[in-house]
Formats: sequence, C-alpha cells, structure tokens
Amino acid sequence: MPKRRADETVRLASAVNEKRRQAQRTPGSNPNPRQEVVQIDDSSPTSGSFNVWIIGSSIISGAYQRLCSRPDGVNLGLRKTIGGNLVWEHMGGMKIEDLEQSIAYLTSFKQNDPPTYILIHCGGNDIGLKTSAAIIADLKIIIDNIRSKFPYTKIIWSQILPRRSWRYMPDVYHADRARKRINSSIATYVINGGGHYLKYPDITLAPMFFRYDDTHLSPTGYDLMLNSISGAIYSFRKLNSPIFPM
Repeated sequence: MPKRRADETVRLASAVNEKRRQAQRTPGSNPNPRQEVVQIDDSSPTSGSFNVWIIGSSIISGAYQRLCSRPDGVNLGLRKTIGGNLVWEHMGGMKIEDLEQSIAYLTSFKQNDPPTYILIHCGGNDIGLKTSAAIIADLKIIIDNIRSKFPYTKIIWSQILPRRSWRYMPDVYHADRARKRINSSIATYVINGGGHYLKYPDITLAPMFFRYDDTHLSPTGYDLMLNSISGAIYSFRKLNSPIFPM
C-alpha cells in the first residue's frame, strides 16, 4: 500500500475511534450501541468512484457481519467493477428517530465527501409502536431533510423485510400488512423524488431465511440480502433504474 494511502486510512480510523470515544462519554446517549464501519480496501477502483452510505438497524449489522466472511469484501465487489465505496453504519434497535442522528454522525467526519447514494433500512422496529400513517409521515419528514442537506444525493429505500415475529405487534398478519403499506408509500415517495427502491422478493417467511428469533436473518437470508444490495447499486448506478429487481 502506498504511504499516502496508508496515511489516509490511519487518519480515517483515528477519526472514527475518536467519535466512538466521544459517544461513549456523552451523557444520555442512546443505550443501543452504534457500530460503524468505514473501510478503504486495497482494490483499484474504476474511474468515476462514488460513495454509498448504508444506514440501518441490527439487520444491517448482521448483513455486514455476514459480509466479512464473503469473498467480495466490504464493498461487495463494486469498487473494482464500478468504483463503489460502501460505508456501513448500523445501530441495534434503530428506530426512525435515530436516522438523522446516524446521518449527522457520518457527516461529522466525511464533510467534504458527500455520498452519491444513501441507502436506508429502517422502520421495522417502529411497527406496533406507531400507526402506519405516523411511520410514513415521520419517514417523509426525514427524507425531505436528507434531500435538503444533500441535494445531489439519491436516496435508496431498502424494503422493510418480513418477519416471523414482531416485537411490538404479536399479530404477524397485521404487522405484515403495515409493513407492506409503509414500503409501498415510501417507495413511491422516494422514486418520485428521483431516488430508488430496493426489494427482496426472495426473502419470504420460510424458516430457512431466519435465525431462531424469527426476526433476524439466517446466513442464507443475509446472503440473499447482500446479493440484492450489490445488484441494486450496480443497476441504479449503471442503468438508473428506479426499482431493483424490476
């Protein structure tokens, strides 16, 4: 690794560690641990590199952990093919109210490097705590704030996944109806604003896709999710398709 590249990696890692220390010292901070992964891999990017912020709950955390055992690396192989640099930010138990905090957290040490895309995977932990209408309204407000702060950034709405068990709504049927309504409404809102919608049609309620808690995904489920994220970013970047898969 050239010295300049190594120095950049060290400086970035130091910045992240300092942010973590500050968060740990802040009274009244969110009790759910935030974990962020900012990595610069050694593969040579293609021309026209771009950044993607992937923000979400423990589902995103599990996807990243699964990613570490795959051969395509933290950038899902996209750095080599189309110049994609992925930044993973995840918080256990994340709710809609935590989204802007996570975005501000990333912005604080990447001020001069705004993302081309922000992928949002959030909202599932709010189902049962709020009505579908309230969740949709809250998400639209945050999406508008992101658009205002990052006018040249495209938002990717990552579909809220099905679950076999919902923490705040024991009736799985009604929880899934709420999930579908939220996905449909927010996907339409994001696409109408020039963004994109990422779906996971292969992840069903079949037990093979879930861990023992019936909420988080199994390795098979996470592999399907990661493959979809990779394919979607490629499609959105190269084809500017509004939805993946079509």
